[in-house]
Amino acid sequence: MGKLKDSFSLTPVEQKHDNNTTIENQDSLVDKVTWRHYSFFFIHFLEDISYALSLPIMDQYLYAKLAEEHIENTTLAINSTFSHGGNSLCSVNKASPVYLLQQKIQSEAATWGLYFSLIQGIPQAFMVLLLGSWTDILGRKPVIAYNMLGFAGRCVVYIAVMHWKLPTGYLLIGYFLEGISGGYFANILLAYVYTVDLTAKGRLRGTFLVIVGNLSYLFYGTINFATGYLLRAFGFFWPTVSSLIFKIVLVILLLVFAKETVKTRGKWSDLKLGKSMRRVLKFYLKTDKYQNKYSRLKFILCIICFITLSQSLYGIWTIERLYQFNSPFCFDSIKRGHYVGIMSIVQPVVSTIALKIFQLFLPDDIIGVTAVFTSIAQNIFVALASSEWMLYAAGLVGAPGLLSFAMIRTIVSQLSDATEQGSVFAGLGTVEAICGMTSSLMLNSIYAHTLLWMKGFVFVVVAICCIAPASLLLALHFVIKKEQKEQGEVTVNTVEMECKDSTPSTSQSNNEDGMKHGKVEEERKESEYDKTTKGEYNLGYTN
Repeated sequence: MGKLKDSFSLTPVEQKHDNNTTIENQDSLVDKVTWRHYSFFFIHFLEDISYALSLPIMDQYLYAKLAEEHIENTTLAINSTFSHGGNSLCSVNKASPVYLLQQKIQSEAATWGLYFSLIQGIPQAFMVLLLGSWTDILGRKPVIAYNMLGFAGRCVVYIAVMHWKLPTGYLLIGYFLEGISGGYFANILLAYVYTVDLTAKGRLRGTFLVIVGNLSYLFYGTINFATGYLLRAFGFFWPTVSSLIFKIVLVILLLVFAKETVKTRGKWSDLKLGKSMRRVLKFYLKTDKYQNKYSRLKFILCIICFITLSQSLYGIWTIERLYQFNSPFCFDSIKRGHYVGIMSIVQPVVSTIALKIFQLFLPDDIIGVTAVFTSIAQNIFVALASSEWMLYAAGLVGAPGLLSFAMIRTIVSQLSDATEQGSVFAGLGTVEAICGMTSSLMLNSIYAHTLLWMKGFVFVVVAICCIAPASLLLALHFVIKKEQKEQGEVTVNTVEMECKDSTPSTSQSNNEDGMKHGKVEEERKESEYDKTTKGEYNLGYTN
């Protein structure tokens, strides 16, 4: 019975061998973590800083460039108000020509957002699937370096357009280059895979996944404090050049210092498209290895939940920026930097504290449900906001919402083997890449068609869409409970059969066996009670 009980726990499993030696099942790729492993996270967080430095500048450059193109005989130039982060077109008088021009620029910026999402999102979705799967074959470092160079290519294109004042359409080339490198979604996927490589299965892994995601968010927000001032002081060009140089240096540091976690490499033939796709899809299909109906069902529920959650939330970032630049908020780059900076510090801290509190009495799936409901509340609050303080209050209310994606990643990572984490996360990353494109398309379209009569309507739509992933996480919770119940019944029946097989003919032996069985049953009930009170629900993975 001890072996049965261990195989369904959330802690590393110990098995007895014939020579009475005890070994631990492999549920992480690295036995001993060194400073070279930790150097990856140092490089990754510096990369987040580089990304944070350039991304808001690129977003606001588009807005400024469109404004310049639409205003004839203007003194507004790339080095004047707009290019330095100003927002002189913001007007609350709906009858004024300035207000109408502002709405036209907003609509056109949203349209260009659709084009950028398509040209980047289509190749990105395909490449995330391949790159995640390839990490199990080639190792983590080569794929990470390739991904980092993709964003450097986007920086090069932006620099060229800024310097030679090329038409806006040339920016599409940069988004395509980033797309074929896997983009942001491959970047965060690889960071999570590396984290899983260093951690054992259990609740501590979930904590580390949350910390890695929150630290990335934190560094991003910290740099946003300075972005607005950099725009005012240096314009768009030099911060983008600095980000490019920074990115190239980080690639060199990665190749020199970070340590590879994949010890056994595959064959070149394993990189073929068909094999790569099979490695990713096998978790959701009926195969020899995953015959357990509950295992497949949990994978399927997790991926559908991840799809609906990503489709609901991933496109909101661009819309939020346009929403804040519009009246009645009339943010400029300074205000936008302050908002993103404060939220990027407050939300990770609040969500991490919330996680540790939730883990005292809730399982991971119910923590995910709670997080989704806070995201719903946040979006409703933003939709009804009429002043800056309401935007900040909404961000505080929705802070635990950061946990929703992390909880799904934690559950999925613990359903699979350590040698397959790249393929597992490739499935999630592909969903993120596709939904990052389709969500942006959907929300940009809704915002462009509804901003004249209700600017915040798009956030109401997002809140409604979030009901689906919350429901799916609840369904996952009941599936896990049902599996636990069946496993408990199987355990009891197995013990009863063992007792009958070994029952002697004497009444004294019968009494002793009955006492043993009663003790076993009592231990099983106490174990179930402990798991329920601590929130340590079985996820049903086996090694």
